Amino acid sequence: MKIANLVLSILILILALVSAAFSFFLFEKRTALIKGWEKMAEGIAGASTTMTQSGATVSANDLAHKDYTSSGMESKMRTFGTQSRTITRQRDEFAQNLSIIGKSVGMKEDDIRAEQLIDDCGASEDEVKGAKAVAKAVARVVNERNREKRRANDYSEKMAEVGGIVGASNRRDSENVVNSVRRTKRNLDNTRDDLNRANRELRQTQNDKSRIERERDSYKDRLYAANREKDALQKELAKVKHDYKELTKTEYGDIALWQPGSDEARSKVVGKVVEVNEKNGYIIMDLNNTIRVTQQVGTQKLKVDPLLQRGLEMIVCRGELGDGDKLQFIARIKIHSIDEKCAIANIPAETARSIKVGDTVINNAFFEKNLKNDGK
Repeated sequence: MKIANLVLSILILILALVSAAFSFFLFEKRTALIKGWEKMAEGIAGASTTMTQSGATVSANDLAHKDYTSSGMESKMRTFGTQSRTITRQRDEFAQNLSIIGKSVGMKEDDIRAEQLIDDCGASEDEVKGAKAVAKAVARVVNERNREKRRANDYSEKMAEVGGIVGASNRRDSENVVNSVRRTKRNLDNTRDDLNRANRELRQTQNDKSRIERERDSYKDRLYAANREKDALQKELAKVKHDYKELTKTEYGDIALWQPGSDEARSKVVGKVVEVNEKNGYIIMDLNNTIRVTQQVGTQKLKVDPLLQRGLEMIVCRGELGDGDKLQFIARIKIHSIDEKCAIANIPAETARSIKVGDTVINNAFFEKNLKNDGK
């Protein structure tokens, strides 16, 4: 029995020690909890003061741990919640308005997203990048607007000065001045276009002038060369005349030179009939267009072209040209064709005597002048 009482006493003593230890730990936790409660109350009271312009609506004493069961604290906590929700809504509206303003002033879409602006608005002052960017852009637009207003004012003052110079004292006169200035500008534009067109024409004229001057210089060079050639030919002609005078032993011009195709040249043409085709009615003569007759000039013999050609009238005779009394008229013919080999003529239908191979062919003009007599 004694041993049982001793064991029981030891257990009671151990329980007492454990209770004392737990009581100490609970007291320490209670003390830390009270301090944390007080800090939380101070933070909520500070936030309430910050969110309310008229002063704190929830004080640290209202949130003390001693009055946590009071109805006043519950009412003030509801007010604090309403204030928080109002501030949150205003923050969202502010971010949306900043986004709209940013779009209006031309900011990039990534810089003015409402979500980013909300995050920035909840950050510290140094990190509020979105709101500051919008504010700077708005300030830039305002400055540009002010500059434009100043420019407009300067323009209005200058227009007023112009109006005063030209006698435009009211708005209607100013409109007339503006219309007059516009007309003047159109006239100036037309004048400028005319001037540009005249410049183009002038450049074209200058180019044409340069081209003409080059052609003129080329013509001058060719004329100079032609004159030198002319001088050389004149010298050569003078030499030819001198040589001709020496050869003919007479003054130049005293002897009439035969011209190509003249009666004198053709009178020397004598041919023969080499073929007679009575069936087809034509004859072939040994005349051709390469024949040249000879003119005796002094000691020289000059070759002259009698110009035998189609349509030339010829006489067919029987006998030799030197035997005047024995020369017999046969027919009057016209050359039908002639080349470098022979001449061909049609046999006239009224021919009384037949043309034979070997008959003589002479020029009609020579025959009419020297050989023709009555009965021929």
